[in-house]
Amino acid sequence: MLRKRREFLSRVDQIVDLMVVVVTMLITYQLMVVYRSFWAKFFFGFLHEVGTFDDLMWVFVLFPILWRIGLGMVGFYRRVYRNGFLLFWTLSKAIGLGVLFMMGVLYITGITYVNRSVVVGFAVAVLPALWLKHLLTYKLVSIWRIRAQDPQNVLLVGSSNEACRWANTIRQNPMWGLSPIGMLQFQGIQTCEPTGDDTESGKAGDPADIPILGDLSQISTVLHQYPIDYVLLTADRAQFDQIEVAILACEVEGIEAWLVAEFFKTSIAEASLDEFHGRPILVFRSTPAISWQLLVKRIIDFVGSLCLLVLTLPIMVLTALTIKITSPGPILFRQIRSGLHGRKFTMYKFRSMVTNAEMLKSELQMYNEMKGPVFKLTKDPRVTPFGRLIRKWSIDELPQLFNVLRGHMSLVGPRPLPVYETDQFDNPSQRRRLSVKPGLTCLWQISGRNNIDFHDWIKLDLKYIDNWSIWLDLKILMQTIPVVIRGVGAK
Repeated sequence: MLRKRREFLSRVDQIVDLMVVVVTMLITYQLMVVYRSFWAKFFFGFLHEVGTFDDLMWVFVLFPILWRIGLGMVGFYRRVYRNGFLLFWTLSKAIGLGVLFMMGVLYITGITYVNRSVVVGFAVAVLPALWLKHLLTYKLVSIWRIRAQDPQNVLLVGSSNEACRWANTIRQNPMWGLSPIGMLQFQGIQTCEPTGDDTESGKAGDPADIPILGDLSQISTVLHQYPIDYVLLTADRAQFDQIEVAILACEVEGIEAWLVAEFFKTSIAEASLDEFHGRPILVFRSTPAISWQLLVKRIIDFVGSLCLLVLTLPIMVLTALTIKITSPGPILFRQIRSGLHGRKFTMYKFRSMVTNAEMLKSELQMYNEMKGPVFKLTKDPRVTPFGRLIRKWSIDELPQLFNVLRGHMSLVGPRPLPVYETDQFDNPSQRRRLSVKPGLTCLWQISGRNNIDFHDWIKLDLKYIDNWSIWLDLKILMQTIPVVIRGVGAK
């Protein structure tokens, strides 16, 4: 697994561990207070008084810190524990060190009003809590990643033998959540010959079932045809010129390229040195890397969409009833849109047009007011009278909050386009807008919406991607409110 991703997940794991320790200590303290006689017998009569919460304040503050130091000393977060006994033994050593450190602090500071058996009681309770947490987390993550219906797809590019080697390695580590979707070959190399050291287990995968999708000249076509998250490139010096073509193709479309080779200059993507399965890799990234900001963005998306659904529920119910009464047909309009890296998803809107709107579109194509593949018409005859009203204040977009809740969309991001429109992009760089999740609102939404030319629309989307931050998202969300209220640029 890439080192930076592993480090990020490790930090998240450490924060969750800290929460488990604090919560376990609080619960244990309450149990000690309520069942003091039981705990006194448990500690052979040493626990006469538990003490007040204020008395134990230093224990609650210092013990989690000293416990974390103990985990660092035994190298707990530097490996994955597949063996439950080894996990328990490592945690025991770390928590034992934490107890010794705590006792030392209490002795040096001369704090005598804290019963030492309380510290031991906390350690006895924290040990099984952390053990169960890590054991269950490993099992659940293993099951989730192995059974994932939509793993992250990796396209392998380079010499066939090396590509097969990587494909076998990825397949024998399903916990990575990756799936080799196929390979593109260099010219003159047409065979896969797995070697005995392809895997840690000694069992080489079958290269015959790794689809060969063509040669390097077809990379743009393959990137458009499949939902690819990463491109893994391997080459020797004689093939660097071909690898550069692949990197540039990934750069313009906003797809991460993992290069097991030397550095190539790029105009947009930032190169960073990383590590994958013990091998150095250069990553060329033109989109935000996995980080705390992305985690915060997802939390904001989930909490924000949930709150907005609750707040707008009366409006949505009233809108649904009005559509049902005033216009024959379904309440919701469903359409397949292009999501992250071209993944197809069903987007929901309140129906604002007649039921045969898609059939009538071809007759109105000559009146299209937008340049490029998108279709916009100010006085679209397909829009119902009530549809114009809900379009003006973007009420028709409210069902997309369910898309945000499910993770298909974000509150802020490039607006999702129908698949047939993204297929008509005349410039590969326009597809870079697919390198982030589509959103309910974006720079285009607050800059005039349908009054903006398609190419300027794309430029705003790419500007958002290149300058993304949590602050920019919050700024766009705040500016969206007056734009929606005024109905600026709505058609």
